[in-house]
Amino acid sequence: MRRHLVFLFIGLIWGTMSVAQADSWIDEDGGTIVRVKGSVISIFSLDSFYYFDQILSNVRKNQIKIRVCLGFGKKNKTGQPTDCIKDLSAHYSFHNKGKNRAIHVKLSSFSFLLSAFEDYLISGRTMKISIDDGDLYSVYTLNKKHLLTKESENVLALPD
Repeated sequence: MRRHLVFLFIGLIWGTMSVAQADSWIDEDGGTIVRVKGSVISIFSLDSFYYFDQILSNVRKNQIKIRVCLGFGKKNKTGQPTDCIKDLSAHYSFHNKGKNRAIHVKLSSFSFLLSAFEDYLISGRTMKISIDDGDLYSVYTLNKKHLLTKESENVLALPD
C-alpha cells in the first residue's frame, strides 16, 4: 500500500512539472501562438492578421524597434496590457511554407516580469501581450484553455 502512495506522489509531482514547464500559449482567436523560451518571446501568426503583418513588415524592411506590453488589459482603454518595455530589437522568421510568420523579441533584462507573466498563465489567469511599432499594435489574449483552430493546425502541418 505504501509503495502505491509513493508512485502516486511521484506521478503527481511529475505531472505538475510538465504543466509548470509549458511555454506555448494560444490567443483566444486560435490563430496565434505565443511562445516563451528562456528570455525570448516569439509570436507566431498562423492566419492573416493585418496589424501583425504590418508590424512584421516594418521589422523586416525597416529594422524598427518595437514595444512589448505584458499583463492585464487596461479597462476602458485600448485593451493593451499595462507593463510595457520599449525600444526592443526584434527579429522575424517564416515557417510552414511562409504561412506561419513570427516576430521574436529578447527580454533578458526583464526576466522577473516575464517569469511573473508566465506564472500567471500557468495558474490559469488570462493575460495579454501586445506588440507595437509606434503606429500599429497587435494584442493577444492568452489562457491555458485556448486551443488552435483547425485552420491553424493545418498550417502547422505544412512542411517548413
